[in-house]
Amino acid sequence: MQKRTPEGWLAVAVIVLANLILIILLIILGIWILFIPKEEETETPIFEEDAIPLEEMFEHDLAFAYAKWEYQQIEETKPMYVIDVTEEDIQLMTRVVMSEVGSKVFDCKHAVAQTIVNRVRSGKWGNTVSEVVYWKKQYSTQDNGEPNAECRDAVIQALTYEAFPLNMYYFREDHYHDFGSPYTHIDGTYFSTEKTAWD
Repeated sequence: MQKRTPEGWLAVAVIVLANLILIILLIILGIWILFIPKEEETETPIFEEDAIPLEEMFEHDLAFAYAKWEYQQIEETKPMYVIDVTEEDIQLMTRVVMSEVGSKVFDCKHAVAQTIVNRVRSGKWGNTVSEVVYWKKQYSTQDNGEPNAECRDAVIQALTYEAFPLNMYYFREDHYHDFGSPYTHIDGTYFSTEKTAWD
């Protein structure tokens, strides 16, 4: 058996020491990977520099959401009218009711508003509220004071459902018209329907 020289022992010792150091380094690296927390990665911005700031986007979305909600509330509570009307039409009808029977009972106001609705539906005096109201010598729009809430309520009621005959077109003070068929009188105002073949 050949004996190793001191130089041979030195070479073996260097190799063993190098392997030992390598093993220790691998162990340290493994511990670092497993137990030492990594720094959080910075997220890539999703908006470019010229994009809307997040605060403004939030405010915009909030305003849009509110506007949508407000629109839904209006639509959900909007009355189902029997004819197509605008707010201007409602105001015009309210002024007519005030001018014609402003001092009379609610049912009389309702009946006058109903004649306007009936005439619009018939098409004989025009197809809109303004056409019917301004038809020659039919309704008064004379300023008789600021229309009160009861006048408007009567108009809304006439627009919402039919409490009187659909052919009740005429009214006047103190007595029935010579034409048409007498229907009813309310607080001194006499309402007539269109004359039919059975009258």
